[in-house]
Amino acid sequence: LDIDLDYFATYSPLLAFLIRKHGWTTQADAEAFSGWAVPLGQLCAHGLEQATRNTLFAPECQPLTVQEVVRLPFHADGQHAFPSAADIGGAFLAIHPECEVPHCILTALSDLVRNLTPQQRLQWATLHSDDWWWIMQSQGPHHYSTPEEISSSVLKLEAVFSYLSEPPCLVTIARSMDMYMPEGASDLAE
Repeated sequence: LDIDLDYFATYSPLLAFLIRKHGWTTQADAEAFSGWAVPLGQLCAHGLEQATRNTLFAPECQPLTVQEVVRLPFHADGQHAFPSAADIGGAFLAIHPECEVPHCILTALSDLVRNLTPQQRLQWATLHSDDWWWIMQSQGPHHYSTPEEISSSVLKLEAVFSYLSEPPCLVTIARSMDMYMPEGASDLAE
């Protein structure tokens, strides 16, 4: 029987690097970051890029498109922006006049930016240009568990063991020694 401790709590592998790099390792900071970074990554990788592969994400336009996404929550003077779907669509059309971004993607991007908390806007502004590659990808699982949630999950695992007719002859525990487990989660789960 192999038990992987990442089941109890894990950072998305692509976001884990940024969480550690920027010191957002508390549950509140990590969850605030993932609350916008995971949906943005999904919108970019599975929505915007797929829909505009030959226009906005063509090699000559991709840097401008990424730059436009990066500055969505801010005006040129640094003040907070709350762009509508039409505003975002217009900015993309300025990059490539033949792009056809589905309205649902424009609306989702607008909603995401409009609903950023002050903390999330600060996180967004803190990112360096080379950080955006990590965010604008499809994200893996991301789940930060509280100590109570980890304890509850361990108790559920005990219930699974009770259904076995005999104890397993060997139990291994896979423990992430990299940056994918939130600090302290593996000790608690073990």
